[in-house]
Amino acid sequence: MKVFSLLFIALSGFSLTEFSAETGFFQRLFKNDGNPITESYNPAIGLKLKFKHKNESFKAKVIIDSLYDFVDKDRFYLYPEEAWIGFDDGDDIIKLGFQHLNWSSTEAFRPSDIINSRNFDGMIKNANKIGEPMISYKSIFDNSSIMAFYAPTFIKPLLPGSKNSFGAFPDFNKTEVIKSKTEVDDDIFHHQFGAIFNFTLGKSDIAIHYANHIDRSEPIFPIIFLNPFVPIEVIPTYYRVSQVGLTSQTAIFESILKTEFVYRNYLDYEGFIKNSTFFNKSTLDKKDHFIGTMGIEKNFSLGEGELTILAEAISTFSASNSQRNSAIFDRDALLGFRYAFNDTQGKEINFSIISDLKDFHQHIINLDYSQRIYENWKIETGINFVDSIVKDNYFGAEGIDTADYVYLNLKRFF
Repeated sequence: MKVFSLLFIALSGFSLTEFSAETGFFQRLFKNDGNPITESYNPAIGLKLKFKHKNESFKAKVIIDSLYDFVDKDRFYLYPEEAWIGFDDGDDIIKLGFQHLNWSSTEAFRPSDIINSRNFDGMIKNANKIGEPMISYKSIFDNSSIMAFYAPTFIKPLLPGSKNSFGAFPDFNKTEVIKSKTEVDDDIFHHQFGAIFNFTLGKSDIAIHYANHIDRSEPIFPIIFLNPFVPIEVIPTYYRVSQVGLTSQTAIFESILKTEFVYRNYLDYEGFIKNSTFFNKSTLDKKDHFIGTMGIEKNFSLGEGELTILAEAISTFSASNSQRNSAIFDRDALLGFRYAFNDTQGKEINFSIISDLKDFHQHIINLDYSQRIYENWKIETGINFVDSIVKDNYFGAEGIDTADYVYLNLKRFF
């Protein structure tokens, strides 16, 4: 937070060229899951503040997001999505402060989009990112660019608490990171770095990346026991992983073909769980593996609006069954459409269904609608439905099987 405070002090000396704010009233109602601890109804208010400044080559940007739930106080959050100062002369870009990076080319299954921690309370696909302190440099030349970053800290993801029907994790006292084969700690300082090279080849936009970071996507949950029969603590634990990846977007037959292929190499952790146990120890066994995603997007003019049809599929390639079984999306496919009315109210309908391709026993269905009301108001409403059956030790979406809910958001822009 010291870096955050320094950024505000630095910005206070400049006249910001743009200021905007967004406040919202958020309501969601879950299907009763029979759990007396969880809350089925969540009324909340949110506030997002945005600052932008540009003076020749100097730039600054701050976006602060917050939410307060009147029923489930554990849902409260306040964090920067972005809060940085930088230099940009058109060819070289340097940023210092809280940033979030997007290296993905696909819409739903995004194995390349790994850098930032996320807020996992509310969005199954593309959960909102939390800004993390880092320094980044980007150089642009001809039809290509190269960007590199260094981040000194690990910001833990926001997981739903024990009262939250969206997963209902236990209340965790701390979070740990595996530092070596035998050492685990809860320190926030962990070196992370990476680079991405973007270039154009024919009708394709291609990117190659490398990252050495703490993997936020798949934590493990070792249980610490007082004795063989009395569990006393569950600690979310994260691995260090090196990832290399190739992403692309290609114009083909008036459509866009999107691909992502990554290889994840995990730190050897033998012996680190010597004082903990788990209901299934094999789920702790992180193995190196490939992940491949492929999708196609097609736009059609329909009446006054535009219809977009999207199909994507993802698969994990690993010799370890436990590695494949630990992911929410292992061998899944998405089919969706988006219809934009292209009117002054910005009306839009989105529908998507994600299904497990192995046995079709797990499905996630989402339908939402949004539009502006008058000039400064916007309404968003929708329904989310999860149907999950555990088969052959594959849990997948079982952890969010209680996330059947409807929601209504009303936003005001200033």
